[in-house]
Amino acid sequence: MENESRRKPPRMSVGVVSLVVVFAVLCLTVFAVLSYATSLSELRLAEKGAQAVEDYYEADLDCSEKAAEWKTLYEEGATEEELAAAAEGGGALAYYRGETLCLEYSSPVDQAQELKITLAFREGRMEVLAWVLVSTGSWEAEDSMVVWDGE
Repeated sequence: MENESRRKPPRMSVGVVSLVVVFAVLCLTVFAVLSYATSLSELRLAEKGAQAVEDYYEADLDCSEKAAEWKTLYEEGATEEELAAAAEGGGALAYYRGETLCLEYSSPVDQAQELKITLAFREGRMEVLAWVLVSTGSWEAEDSMVVWDGE
């Protein structure tokens, strides 16, 4: 009886505690590495987005400068022929739509897009007909994927 009364309550051994600590450290390390990889991926995506915005606004600035240059030239009294010649010298396409002189100009944004503007000059003023982002890349349908046809 005396032996039973001196019995101590059960304790966890040091080995189990060590295993739990090692497991916790391992889990925290895995989560840290995953978080780091995710943050690097997000950084790359944000940099690509920032570069795309910067490229667009560079093209927009180029088109705005050309439009302002041609508008100033037209308002200063240049004839439509002089304006067309100046625009074509600057890389634009000049044509007439009825009695209206139209100028088209494109500025590349990246390998697959360009900003295209179309301006109309009539009755002493300039009107913007189009200011659009146009895809210049080619698209090819992927036909390598096997699709179940129901049979």
